Amino acid sequence: MTGVQTCALTIWGEYAAFVAATGTAPGAGCRKFNGTDMVADAALAWDKPGFEQSDKDPLVCVDWEETRAYLQWLGLRTGVEYRLLSEAEWEYVARAGTTTTRPWGDEPGRGNANCDGCGTEFDAKRTSPAGSFKANPFGVADMLGNVWERLEDCWHETYMGAPVDGTVWTVNGNCAQRVTRGGAWLSDAPDVRSALRNWDLSDNRKNTLGFRVARPF
Repeated sequence: MTGVQTCALTIWGEYAAFVAATGTAPGAGCRKFNGTDMVADAALAWDKPGFEQSDKDPLVCVDWEETRAYLQWLGLRTGVEYRLLSEAEWEYVARAGTTTTRPWGDEPGRGNANCDGCGTEFDAKRTSPAGSFKANPFGVADMLGNVWERLEDCWHETYMGAPVDGTVWTVNGNCAQRVTRGGAWLSDAPDVRSALRNWDLSDNRKNTLGFRVARPF
């Protein structure tokens, strides 16, 4: 995994442990879809994202600085460095050695992920518990659909000048915008694919946006 020993989607129960241990909770307000656009709703928060979640559902409604605070705490608690994936690492893990549009094939199919039109009970309604769908050939689940995953890289329009070793790319990028990958429970099925690139503002909280933590070798 390009220098990554393991990577896992951050789930609600893990973040709740951080909040309980530190007394630090994200600020109020989170963006939700109103039928036309993603709009801010002051009543929403990480523990009230607008739909029910279990301890195993992916964490949503945290911004960049809140993500960093969790990663720092996790490292101090475990004595092991944790970080976000680079964009190159994310795509390597998502593809898992496959050459098709998605690790299970070229078509979205039915029951392979959580998205709008993926043929599951969660479609366009809410997040699904991590591991609800078959893992990819690397044994990693939820790389596509469920929640967009915030990455460490700053946004670049193209790959021109990108590091050739798969490391994080911040030089000459827009670091107010961080790369996101994978699609979410609200994404249209055709968009949930390994190659799709997107970005989000660092200070945005959304109920479609979470993050995956990586532990390097």
